[in-house]
Amino acid sequence: MNKKIYIGVILSLISLIWVFFSCKKDEPESTETKIDWECLGCSECKTKAEYNKEVEYNDDNEELIMSYDFDMNKGEGFIIRKNLNLMDCDADPYSEVYVYGDTISIYFQYDLNGGKCMCFFDITTKIKGLKPQIYHIDVHDQQMEYDFAIDLAKSPRGKFYW
Repeated sequence: MNKKIYIGVILSLISLIWVFFSCKKDEPESTETKIDWECLGCSECKTKAEYNKEVEYNDDNEELIMSYDFDMNKGEGFIIRKNLNLMDCDADPYSEVYVYGDTISIYFQYDLNGGKCMCFFDITTKIKGLKPQIYHIDVHDQQMEYDFAIDLAKSPRGKFYW
């Protein structure tokens, strides 16, 4: 008899656990806008002399590393990583974008092709589906990691210096 009670208790516990984990509250459907991105490519290799002619500094002598320009009527725009320095003039830089809520992580990657010279590249990324709100931009490249906040409701265009 004890064996039957023991099996009954075990089966009851399993049933309760199954009911507990199978009950699910109705969750509202996500109203989040889908954000798409596309790496539009990079500039031609810029030599150190070309870089020196076009490099931009702010009043604190920090170098322009990124700019953005969004059309909030369309919910799309461009982020440009300026003067990514690579020790391969034949490199093929590109970007990858990941969006988590209000955080946009941009990874600037590259494929090395064996060029034995220093080059500077601008990489353009198009992003669609953004709303006029504050976004946190996390930037990752082989030189450094940095982050910025942009408020697309107030400033759909801007520059970042480092």
